[in-house]
Amino acid sequence: MSEPFLPFTTPMSDIGDLLVVNASAGTGKTWMMTHLAARWLLELDRHPSELLLVTFSKLAAAELKGRLRLRLNEIGQVLRAISSEASPESQKFLERH
Repeated sequence: MSEPFLPFTTPMSDIGDLLVVNASAGTGKTWMMTHLAARWLLELDRHPSELLLVTFSKLAAAELKGRLRLRLNEIGQVLRAISSEASPESQKFLERH
């Protein structure tokens, strides 16, 4: 039996190139996708142009885009505040964004 997927402890490098989040309305898909996308960008040192997130509607896509921007801005603020202690990966992320 395979190990369960744990979104905040599974290393992003173990997830691969494709992750499908399929769940009913109101279960937190947008929240999950936002946090996983932020982790993917930061932990794997990827550029946002390499990321493709697909949702059901244009409205949901706009909400997801807005939430991801907000989350990345929050992460950037925290990293800038502790930039003297940031890892080399975090420093690269800050330089690129």
